[in-house]
Amino acid sequence: MNIFMLSDRTKKIFDRIDVGKKLIDRHRPLPPSVLQRLHENLVIDWTYNSNAIEGNTLSISETRLVLQDGLTIGRKSVIEHLEAINHRDAIRFIETLARNPELLALARESGCISLFIGFESLNQENLDGARKTFMDTNELVDLINRIQDHGIGIQGAFIFGFDHDEREVFKRTVDFVHETHIELPTFSVLTPFPGTPLRKRLEEEGRIFDNHWPHYDMSHVVFKPKLMSPRELQEGYLWAQKYCCSPRSILGRLLRGPRNHLFHFLMSNFVLRGAQMEIVNRLRDRQFHMEAS
Repeated sequence: MNIFMLSDRTKKIFDRIDVGKKLIDRHRPLPPSVLQRLHENLVIDWTYNSNAIEGNTLSISETRLVLQDGLTIGRKSVIEHLEAINHRDAIRFIETLARNPELLALARESGCISLFIGFESLNQENLDGARKTFMDTNELVDLINRIQDHGIGIQGAFIFGFDHDEREVFKRTVDFVHETHIELPTFSVLTPFPGTPLRKRLEEEGRIFDNHWPHYDMSHVVFKPKLMSPRELQEGYLWAQKYCCSPRSILGRLLRGPRNHLFHFLMSNFVLRGAQMEIVNRLRDRQFHMEAS
């Protein structure tokens, strides 16, 4: 005796499923391209239905656009447009994210363990020259703390060699890194790559003295800074690099900080330390022949 009593409507649905399965079975094994297409459609359908249940307003066609085709603007990929977002928009994003606990919680739950922030400079005058905005250092400290309090680490990038950088910029930047316990700091030298407005300006001012392409690696100084000598910029950069990649600095920042993903950032720092020390040792005794002329 069948204890499951199905309605006529349900029986018709099962009958249609049986017919469809038999149709598919006649074509097995399915070509890889068909399997791939079926998989993609299932992912889109499942994503759409799951999100719709939770209140997401994207239509299924919009879901397909995001997941499969990729959003485009003017026939160019979103990645290309994101690469064009300037420092102002990046800071605004970080500011919005850091001040929204719900967004930070969602970022953490999604698997986000760190945010890369291009601080570039702690000097507003430097960023004005690059048409980039800045926020007060105290605000930056507060926002960094908020991000770290949500279990997300910071990868901070800084550039030395802007026109308003003085010799004190190196210690000031290193102090900021330590005070905020930035988990993974990186430093580079301002580099006038060909085709950039910076290159054009420095050429017009007669400040580029090194056109050897292998030196355009964001570690070599290839131009004359305004408020220090090329040697001072090179040595200051190397000092900051060496100081922050020392075991004492790494352990101090990570153990005195919030200890987010401690093992991950310990490994990341010590792996990066190898490349950083290679740069330091390679450039330590670099000669600047232009200074003698």
